[in-house]
Amino acid sequence: MAHQLGQNFERAVVKAFNDYFIESGIKGYAYRMHQTKFLPQDIDILVDSPNRNYYLAIECKSRTISPTLKGIYFDPHMKKQITNQTIFLEKTGRAGYMALEFRPKVPQRKAPRIAFMVPHGVVYKMMLAEKPGILPDDLIGYPRLQYLHESYIIPEELTQNVKYK
Repeated sequence: MAHQLGQNFERAVVKAFNDYFIESGIKGYAYRMHQTKFLPQDIDILVDSPNRNYYLAIECKSRTISPTLKGIYFDPHMKKQITNQTIFLEKTGRAGYMALEFRPKVPQRKAPRIAFMVPHGVVYKMMLAEKPGILPDDLIGYPRLQYLHESYIIPEELTQNVKYK
């Protein structure tokens, strides 16, 4: 089930970027990387564009949150994945982001799903600082993907290529 949530979130982020490109008249295309059982996947989504602001690599993480599981945690698998992605970003010259989605255990109006686009380097620094994980409150101030009418919308801050540290 968790795997399915992640794939649904990846599809939603790809759709949000491609909708944004069409609506704004910007040349660009977002697509999911092929995933196989026996080959490692460098990153979930690539975004290609002649506009360097949209030459991106995006890793998606979606978690159902509850009173006992409040965030996304840096387990050994995630630490290795983030380290490998940092190398991938250095090799390709792409700007990296982590799209982090937090879903309520039971969908409710009071606790809607929320998602943020966080620069990969910020997440990498959190991991190196030995934070146990990332909570939604840690991400206030980073671009938030707005969930509207069953789909996400790319935040204006991200389209203006605002730099975050």
